[in-house]
Amino acid sequence: MAFADLCHWIVGRSLKREPASLRLLDFGCGTGANVRQFLALGYDAYGCDIGFDWPGGEGEWVRSSPATSWQGEIMDRLRPIAAAPYRLPFPDNSFDVVVSTSVFEHARNKETAFAEISRVLKPEGFGVHLIPAKWIFSEPHVFVPMVSWMWPNVPDWWLSFWAWVGVRNQFQKGLAWREVARLNKDYCVNGLHYWRLREYRALFHRTFGDYLSLDDSRLQYGNGRVARTIKLFRLGWIACPLRATFIEACIGHHNRRKANFPVSPPDQ
Repeated sequence: MAFADLCHWIVGRSLKREPASLRLLDFGCGTGANVRQFLALGYDAYGCDIGFDWPGGEGEWVRSSPATSWQGEIMDRLRPIAAAPYRLPFPDNSFDVVVSTSVFEHARNKETAFAEISRVLKPEGFGVHLIPAKWIFSEPHVFVPMVSWMWPNVPDWWLSFWAWVGVRNQFQKGLAWREVARLNKDYCVNGLHYWRLREYRALFHRTFGDYLSLDDSRLQYGNGRVARTIKLFRLGWIACPLRATFIEACIGHHNRRKANFPVSPPDQ
């Protein structure tokens, strides 16, 4: 199912408000594809992301992927994240909803990032985050088995073996196995940061005062063959925790501790 459709269903059931009345942020928006879908669903949607080639002032990324996509009417809705000091480019209490998909398995500053999400999220605002599980069998970016299990101590010989037998992601076709192993090692060191669910749960409670497992909601929304079978035989009690543990977790929160966070002056 499309991420925007899933969030739309969960947010509608949770907040019981029309999309047109909700201001939504896609955290880690990339090229803005999900922002476009949220706009089509009626939300006042925005996106932000951090780019290694973002210039000091206003403008587009020079070489990273959004450079060709942050154009036209949507460009005014997509903004860069300041890296140092880390800050989302929006005033306090700006959004009713913050969403993300496949972002936090990369973020090394999870505590700071979620504190910033809390800052821009209204009190009792709502969050929905899809996060690949640490115990997923095949790491979804490099396709090498058990990398997320071993992270942060992935052996060089393990990466070399799978590169030698021919495992490649979409960007590595045609590369020699030694080069693929080197690229994957660099990605493991600099591009991945896997956490267990209990670590997210603890951080969400500290930051938002709330933690919601939304995999039951995802199952209720799903209409595929697997979802229908699970619902028919009432197996959600085991299927949902297993999916969150070994494939991908759907995590939510209300911003219930917002009143305890210091509020900085709005951006000028």
